[in-house]
Amino acid sequence: MNSKNKFLGKNIVIFSIGMLVPKIITVILIPIITKYTSNEEYGIAELLIVTVSLIMPLLSLDIQEAVLRFAMDKNENSKKIFSAGIGIVLCSEIFLVIALLMLFSINLFEIKIQYIIFISICYLFRSIKYDFYNFLQDNK
Repeated sequence: MNSKNKFLGKNIVIFSIGMLVPKIITVILIPIITKYTSNEEYGIAELLIVTVSLIMPLLSLDIQEAVLRFAMDKNENSKKIFSAGIGIVLCSEIFLVIALLMLFSINLFEIKIQYIIFISICYLFRSIKYDFYNFLQDNK
Protein backbone atom coordinates (compact mmCIF):
# COMPACT_ATOMS: atom_id res chain seq x y z
CA MET A 1 0.00 0.00 0.00
CA ASN A 2 1.49 3.33 -0.96
CA SER A 3 1.80 6.31 1.36
CA LYS A 4 -1.20 8.15 -0.13
CA ASN A 5 -3.52 5.24 0.61
CA LYS A 6 -2.18 4.95 4.17
CA PHE A 7 -2.67 8.69 4.64
CA LEU A 8 -6.23 8.44 3.27
CA GLY A 9 -7.05 5.48 5.48
CA LYS A 10 -5.68 7.20 8.56
CA ASN A 11 -7.68 10.36 7.80
CA ILE A 12 -10.87 8.34 7.25
CA VAL A 13 -10.46 6.70 10.66
CA ILE A 14 -9.72 10.02 12.38
CA PHE A 15 -12.68 11.80 10.77
CA SER A 16 -14.99 8.85 11.48
CA ILE A 17 -14.05 8.91 15.16
CA GLY A 18 -14.40 12.70 15.22
CA MET A 19 -17.89 12.52 13.76
CA LEU A 20 -19.06 9.44 15.66
CA VAL A 21 -18.00 10.29 19.23
CA PRO A 22 -20.13 13.48 19.57
CA LYS A 23 -23.17 11.62 18.24
CA ILE A 24 -22.66 8.79 20.74
CA ILE A 25 -22.29 11.30 23.57
CA THR A 26 -25.52 12.99 22.46
CA VAL A 27 -27.40 9.67 22.41
CA ILE A 28 -26.14 8.93 25.91
CA LEU A 29 -26.87 12.41 27.32
CA ILE A 30 -30.37 12.99 25.89
CA PRO A 31 -32.12 10.50 28.25
CA ILE A 32 -30.17 11.86 31.22
CA ILE A 33 -30.98 15.47 30.37
CA THR A 34 -34.67 14.77 29.75
CA LYS A 35 -34.92 12.84 33.03
CA TYR A 36 -33.68 15.75 35.13
CA THR A 37 -35.29 18.66 33.28
CA SER A 38 -38.88 19.56 32.71
CA ASN A 39 -40.34 19.90 29.23
CA GLU A 40 -40.26 23.68 29.61
CA GLU A 41 -36.61 23.79 30.67
CA TYR A 42 -35.57 21.42 27.89
CA GLY A 43 -37.54 23.45 25.35
CA ILE A 44 -35.93 26.71 26.48
CA ALA A 45 -32.43 25.22 26.30
CA GLU A 46 -33.12 23.83 22.84
CA LEU A 47 -34.53 27.20 21.70
CA LEU A 48 -31.43 29.02 22.95
CA ILE A 49 -29.09 26.58 21.21
CA VAL A 50 -31.01 26.89 17.93
CA THR A 51 -30.93 30.68 18.29
CA VAL A 52 -27.15 30.60 18.63
CA SER A 53 -26.92 28.35 15.57
CA LEU A 54 -29.01 30.79 13.54
CA ILE A 55 -27.22 33.98 14.55
CA MET A 56 -23.70 32.54 14.37
CA PRO A 57 -23.17 32.83 10.59
CA LEU A 58 -24.77 36.28 10.55
CA LEU A 59 -22.79 37.84 13.38
CA SER A 60 -19.46 36.21 12.68
CA LEU A 61 -19.82 37.01 8.98
CA ASP A 62 -19.17 33.29 8.47
CA ILE A 63 -15.50 34.04 9.06
CA GLN A 64 -14.81 30.41 9.87
CA GLU A 65 -15.31 29.48 6.21
CA ALA A 66 -12.99 32.29 5.14
CA VAL A 67 -10.35 31.03 7.57
CA LEU A 68 -10.62 27.59 5.99
CA ARG A 69 -10.43 28.93 2.46
CA PHE A 70 -7.56 31.41 2.91
CA ALA A 71 -5.53 29.23 5.26
CA MET A 72 -5.27 26.74 2.39
CA ASP A 73 -3.51 29.31 0.23
CA LYS A 74 0.23 28.75 0.59
CA ASN A 75 0.99 32.40 -0.31
CA GLU A 76 -0.96 33.71 2.68
CA ASN A 77 0.23 34.03 6.27
CA SER A 78 -2.03 31.53 8.01
CA LYS A 79 -1.33 32.95 11.48
CA LYS A 80 -2.59 36.38 10.39
CA ILE A 81 -5.67 34.79 8.85
CA PHE A 82 -6.40 32.89 12.05
CA SER A 83 -5.84 36.03 14.16
CA ALA A 84 -8.19 38.01 11.95
CA GLY A 85 -10.81 35.29 12.32
CA ILE A 86 -10.56 35.33 16.10
CA GLY A 87 -10.65 39.15 16.07
CA ILE A 88 -13.89 39.19 14.08
CA VAL A 89 -15.40 36.59 16.39
CA LEU A 90 -14.50 38.68 19.46
CA CYS A 91 -15.91 41.86 17.88
CA SER A 92 -19.12 40.05 16.98
CA GLU A 93 -19.31 38.72 20.56
CA ILE A 94 -19.16 42.29 21.89
CA PHE A 95 -21.87 43.33 19.43
CA LEU A 96 -24.02 40.35 20.48
CA VAL A 97 -23.72 41.16 24.18
CA ILE A 98 -24.61 44.82 23.57
CA ALA A 99 -27.61 43.86 21.41
CA LEU A 100 -28.86 41.34 23.98
CA LEU A 101 -28.46 43.82 26.83
CA MET A 102 -30.41 46.39 24.83
CA LEU A 103 -33.21 43.85 24.28
CA PHE A 104 -33.13 43.10 27.99
CA SER A 105 -33.26 46.76 28.98
CA ILE A 106 -36.17 47.71 26.71
CA ASN A 107 -37.99 44.52 27.75
CA LEU A 108 -39.13 43.81 24.19
CA PHE A 109 -38.93 40.08 24.77
CA GLU A 110 -39.22 38.07 27.94
CA ILE A 111 -35.48 37.49 28.09
CA LYS A 112 -33.76 36.68 31.35
CA ILE A 113 -30.21 37.65 32.18
CA GLN A 114 -29.18 33.98 32.47
CA TYR A 115 -30.35 33.46 28.87
CA ILE A 116 -28.16 36.36 27.77
CA ILE A 117 -25.18 34.83 29.54
CA PHE A 118 -25.90 31.39 28.05
CA ILE A 119 -26.30 32.73 24.50
CA SER A 120 -23.14 34.83 24.80
CA ILE A 121 -20.97 32.03 26.13
CA CYS A 122 -22.38 29.46 23.74
CA TYR A 123 -21.88 31.79 20.76
CA LEU A 124 -18.30 32.62 21.75
CA PHE A 125 -17.21 29.02 22.31
CA ARG A 126 -18.91 27.68 19.19
CA SER A 127 -17.46 30.41 17.00
CA ILE A 128 -13.95 29.93 18.33
CA LYS A 129 -14.31 26.15 18.06
CA TYR A 130 -15.22 26.38 14.38
CA ASP A 131 -12.43 28.88 13.80
CA PHE A 132 -9.90 26.47 15.33
CA TYR A 133 -11.44 23.50 13.55
CA ASN A 134 -11.27 25.10 10.12
CA PHE A 135 -7.77 26.44 10.72
CA LEU A 136 -6.46 23.10 11.90
CA GLN A 137 -8.13 21.28 9.01
CA ASP A 138 -5.67 22.97 6.80
CA ASN A 139 -2.52 23.06 8.89
CA LYS A 140 -1.84 19.43 9.62
